[in-house]
Amino acid sequence: MIVLKNLLAIVVTISLFGCAGGKYNIVNSSDNEFAEKGKGSLITLEENYIDFKDPMGIVPSSQFIPYVHHDNDNKIISTGFYLINVKTSGKWLNIRKGNELVILADGKRIVSEAENTKIDHSFSTNSAITYYYDYAWYEFSFKDMKDIVSAKNIKIMVTGKDGAQEYGTKNSGYSINDSFYSQNNKFFNEQILPRK
Repeated sequence: MIVLKNLLAIVVTISLFGCAGGKYNIVNSSDNEFAEKGKGSLITLEENYIDFKDPMGIVPSSQFIPYVHHDNDNKIISTGFYLINVKTSGKWLNIRKGNELVILADGKRIVSEAENTKIDHSFSTNSAITYYYDYAWYEFSFKDMKDIVSAKNIKIMVTGKDGAQEYGTKNSGYSINDSFYSQNNKFFNEQILPRK
């Protein structure tokens, strides 16, 4: 778990200062002087916006980034999603270890508990808006990942100590964009499935 935490710290940094979507971040344990050597690699999608992406890059938006952590023999250690939840009203969801993420994938309920959580904020001087960020990692089984990425309809509910956020539900005000589905499916087929 220490190896994964060290690799994840690097990915958090890469995700925050991200790049164009559809590309992959690959962090090898041998590239991280703090990680145990020989403990494989962590691969994530660079960007995977849930509801929208500001083409100018000014307005931050929530991301749900798939990952696979594999060993040196290319066998899966864990798979799941890294969440960057952004809010402008109220404050943080205050996601803590053990808080649930519920995904309805074509009606099938799939649940995971948060790991490695943190909160942050930023202030935009241009718009005088404060952005509140919750970060969390969620692990899913291979079967659950397959169900999620192959679903034609996804609804997501993120829970925290101080509230919940929904995506893709009628009353949430946040839809799931089309590229979200295709990018998750592509990542699964290129980075997870070959290692099974």
